[in-house]
Amino acid sequence: MFAERWTPMIMRNILYGCHGFNEIAAGAPGLSRSLLTKRLAELERAGVNRDHPKENGHGSAPEG
Repeated sequence: MFAERWTPMIMRNILYGCHGFNEIAAGAPGLSRSLLTKRLAELERAGVNRDHPKENGHGSAPEG
């Protein structure tokens, strides 16, 4: 899983404090939003990452 393209950069961004989808996307120039969505879902299914609702009720943010 971690050898998949973009996954190491996504995990790095989460571990360095990027908590929202847009923050993670901004830290990975060239990564499409659809592929980011797919990779985050894969990480969540594998139990590496969890989504939790934002405090304002809009969207979710990954927990690393």
